[in-house]
Amino acid sequence: MRRTLIVTSILLSLFLVLGGIAGAADIVEEMDFDLTGNFRFGTAEYRDADGNSFDTSLMGIEITGEFPVKDILDIRGSYLWAQEDETVPLKKYDEDYAANHDLEAVVEGKLKNTRFDLAALYNFNDFLSAGLGWVSYNFAVEGPAGYKYTAERSYRGATAAAKLQGELTKKLDAQLSFTYAPTLNVDDKVTGAYEEPDKTAETDYKGSLSDIEIGVSYEIRDNVDLQAGYHTTTVKGDGDPAHEEYRFLEHEYSHDGFYAGIEARF
Repeated sequence: MRRTLIVTSILLSLFLVLGGIAGAADIVEEMDFDLTGNFRFGTAEYRDADGNSFDTSLMGIEITGEFPVKDILDIRGSYLWAQEDETVPLKKYDEDYAANHDLEAVVEGKLKNTRFDLAALYNFNDFLSAGLGWVSYNFAVEGPAGYKYTAERSYRGATAAAKLQGELTKKLDAQLSFTYAPTLNVDDKVTGAYEEPDKTAETDYKGSLSDIEIGVSYEIRDNVDLQAGYHTTTVKGDGDPAHEEYRFLEHEYSHDGFYAGIEARF
């Protein structure tokens, strides 16, 4: 039931955003600005050096804005929000204790994923743009009600980005974009654990990000396109296993899947 409500809420939010975009496109037709709203659906996977892992479905929405500067530079910014409840396995009790007291040793936590990025892309020609940017990529796992546990990781730093685009037909275009950050600063914080619910530990270390997106857009009117495609994002962290209070492990987290939405050109 909760999952159905979440999906319904996300879809309603996206429809409101897309309706606003389409409505605004009718009002303002000459402004040089692109605004895109996408619904993203796919999977998230996590692995660390100790073999701990989870994989789950993950859905959310992404809003992107882009505008040109004198036809040679594009400034682009986007924000992604995604969430999935009751999906990440978390150890709440020791197995023997749970068995002796008729309790569940493992419960399901909530996964949250956000991303904010900015980039300035130089237009080499009609097909290729490339430049630099900045990203803040975050994911967090929270325990369910009655279990005080939160693990938050934030990856921040400079990125290199590139975009290829071309016309397939008069109304159909294809796009391929890359984002890469070989060195990011990672802030890692854990609050609570099944043995020490009031414990908090935090550290920082280095990480990386790679992102690929491929898609198509179809023009349904002069200033409005429908679009769909596939994306894959992977972040990695070196961890801090020698930390005095908590073993922050080397890890990898990925978010892959499809997207569909609408783009308005003002």
